Amino acid sequence: MRRSTVALAPLLLLLSGCSGPPQPFGLGQRIPLGEYTIAVTRTERLDHRGQFKLIVYLRCDQTASHAEVERFNWRLVNSFRLKDGKGDKYFGVLLPAVAANYGRLGAIGSITRQQADDLLEPPGGDPHEWAVLFAVPRDSTGFILHIKNPDRREGQPKNVSIDLGG
Repeated sequence: MRRSTVALAPLLLLLSGCSGPPQPFGLGQRIPLGEYTIAVTRTERLDHRGQFKLIVYLRCDQTASHAEVERFNWRLVNSFRLKDGKGDKYFGVLLPAVAANYGRLGAIGSITRQQADDLLEPPGGDPHEWAVLFAVPRDSTGFILHIKNPDRREGQPKNVSIDLGG
């Protein structure tokens, strides 16, 4: 039995290294995600008819053409999660920043994934500017954005975290 434990030790060490803590980044820092480099530029809280939203704005300089915009959205659409100070987790909707700006007009209160996709056709506003929209409870604070790198390259983090405060 001792021999099997010794034989498994290198495998356990290898596996434990695969799921380490996320690499921390700050607001404005460039984050390498596969073929893209993004930066979280700012956040905004919206209170729309009793629904509380947190919008996280991103910049990606590799999304200049319509085809690049579609590819970026497809690659990263499921990469964003938000965690609050209580440990509750939330899924976000990735969309062009111009679509998130509709929230000030009340149009984004109940946006669906299909409506967000429709806003990509054709992309409006600056194609480098993106937003991730999260529906969160009004009393939530201490937000940390977690991003999974969907196409990790050598030297890039597997997962990152950005302390958004608030």
